[in-house]
Parts: sequence; structure tokens; C-alpha cells
Amino acid sequence: MGNAQRTANRADLTAELESLLAERDGEALCARLLEIGLPAGPVLDIPAVMSHPHTHHRHMVIEMAGGYRGTGIPIKLDRTPGAARRPPPAFGEHGEEILAEAGFSNDEIAALAADGILLTERRRIS
Repeated sequence: MGNAQRTANRADLTAELESLLAERDGEALCARLLEIGLPAGPVLDIPAVMSHPHTHHRHMVIEMAGGYRGTGIPIKLDRTPGAARRPPPAFGEHGEEILAEAGFSNDEIAALAADGILLTERRRIS
């Protein structure tokens, strides 16, 4: 079966699933799926992730110099536990450097920026 056949009814399936799940409590649904052996978890926004009991149990909230507060490394191994050493880059912070390392000239990088392909600031989507 090709991808076209697998995705032919995607819009209808999405609409059906949305109508079936719209009024369901996500936490209760996840609990039920876990009970029957199906791996599941709710999709949470960042404030909900940061305040979730599991996040705190796993010591996932990290704070760094400069006011960064976010989630840490989820995998906790005894000998190599992993840690966030620095905050994530700001939006577009390394774009020009990466393109230069990939062999783009300064003129090519400037053209990509002028054409709106290399972004240095977030766009507002309306």
C-alpha cells in the first residue's frame, strides 16, 4: 500500500477522531489506555509540564543563569545521568554560523535572509 492510499482519508479520520475525543478528559483517557497496556500520555502546554507532579518527581525542572527555566534531560542513567549545561539558543541565534560552516558565502547568506528564508526574528502568524 502506498502513502497516497494510507493518507487518502486523513481529513475524514481526523474529523471523526476530533469529534469522538473533543469532550473526553485527556488525563482519564490516558489512564484508561495505560490500564489496557497502551503507552499514552497527555499533550501538555509548557506551564502544565512545569507544574506536573511527574516532572518534579523526575527532577526535570532546571533553572540556569540568565533567567532560563525549562525542562531537563528525561533519561536518568546511573553512570551517565546527563545534564543541561547551557540554555538553548535564542531563535535564529546560530543560523548564519551554520550556513557559513556548510559552505555558504556571505552574499548567499545575506540573500537567504533578504528572501525571508534565513530567519533571525519570529514571524507573527495571523
